[in-house]
Amino acid sequence: MGWPLKGKFKLFQEQKGFTLIELLVAVGILAAIGVVFMTSLGTAYRSVGVLDEQTQAEALARSQIEDIKDSAWLTDGQYPGTIDLPPQYSIVISVDEAVTGEHNPSTWGADGTYDTLKEITVSVLRPVNGGDGAIFSIKFYRTKK
Repeated sequence: MGWPLKGKFKLFQEQKGFTLIELLVAVGILAAIGVVFMTSLGTAYRSVGVLDEQTQAEALARSQIEDIKDSAWLTDGQYPGTIDLPPQYSIVISVDEAVTGEHNPSTWGADGTYDTLKEITVSVLRPVNGGDGAIFSIKFYRTKK
């Protein structure tokens, strides 16, 4: 009794194996796919790190804002950074007298500044290449209660 499909696989019976060129092409294609995969994996890893850093900076800034909102109204405009920070971060708080709308003289303070509205900017910084780089910055307005 003979092999029933012997004639159909005649092409494969004559071929003994892969040639060296075919193996090199296959290894080259696999290497290219591996390089692309590893590059995309590294980029995704860095992106997750940047997103995590920005999320933490935003949480720190919002926490500082809530602390400022709960504090007393300061006429000198110097709000201290009072929240606990991880060692790699720092916070800078800048206060500007915000003059908006009609300039009603009754709302001006004795020192000639607009005494009922302040524009406060909270910036979270992280040292980058020897300097401080802002990761996240947020502005809000505070009114006198």
